[in-house]
Amino acid sequence: MSVEDITERLQAVTVTASDCVPFHPTATPRWRDLQLSAIPRYLFRISTPRSACSIDDVWAKSADAVLTPELSGDDIFQTRSDSEAAHSVANHLNWRRGQGSSNLVSWTSSLLYALQYVLYRHVDRRDGPDMADIEICVIDTTEFEPRVFIRDMDPIEAFAADHAALQKLRDLRTGGEYYFGEYLSQGALRIEGKCQIISAEAMIGKGLLSLRPEFEMAYYIKTCGWAKDVVEMRDSLYEQQQQQPPSVRLETFQSAIEIGQLFGPHWRLPIATNLVALTPGHLDPGIIKVAFRNQQDFTVRIRPVRSHPTSL
Repeated sequence: MSVEDITERLQAVTVTASDCVPFHPTATPRWRDLQLSAIPRYLFRISTPRSACSIDDVWAKSADAVLTPELSGDDIFQTRSDSEAAHSVANHLNWRRGQGSSNLVSWTSSLLYALQYVLYRHVDRRDGPDMADIEICVIDTTEFEPRVFIRDMDPIEAFAADHAALQKLRDLRTGGEYYFGEYLSQGALRIEGKCQIISAEAMIGKGLLSLRPEFEMAYYIKTCGWAKDVVEMRDSLYEQQQQQPPSVRLETFQSAIEIGQLFGPHWRLPIATNLVALTPGHLDPGIIKVAFRNQQDFTVRIRPVRSHPTSL
């Protein structure tokens, strides 16, 4: 191998390393047997002007990567003491700003959870950003290197013995009802070409609020919860499905399609599908055919399936 070839390979490794900070728990004896969970193909993140993490169409950065980028390239499993790592994970997952650094960025596989958070932040008197300033980012995890993302339960399980708050969080989330598909990245993650970011205002302009009565109520009455409201909507969806509801309306499909179109060719089908799933009703082939009649180019790139599906 020539010197030029070696130099080229080293440069490629350097570029790849600077684009992400993968999780490597199995490189440490204590977590050698830790089995990392599968990662869903699509993950979502909501950002507002007051978000501690920074996200744009090039980078998703943790609070540490924004404030002290020179210290944000460390894998949480490799470079901190167990107690320090546990403290950092607990602070991040429990939203304890100002109680230590956080090199983590949260994502969710639940579009319902993400959309409810949009409304929650919008009506929050302490924040209350305009819908134009709230953005929804979707990423395709199959476009990234392995271990760039990790399910929140994996570090919770790894560090629970070192922090009481993580033990409580584990008990809450393993109960099932209050689990919303949270996943984590760390440091600065280059998402350019692997994401799409759309404002909440644009989605509302295409009929987002009409998909669920709870969305309209929260938006116009200016009162909104978050986790509890999502649980109640899930329960409502389940109960309605058990009662053999009517078909999903054509207008619902049309709104979902128009919102999906905002995200462009790669994302429009999964976004539209996720949005239709938020509404009760069975899928009528005739209505689906009418809804997609003028959408012949409504396609998505096919990738090998190596993860579980997106959840509500």
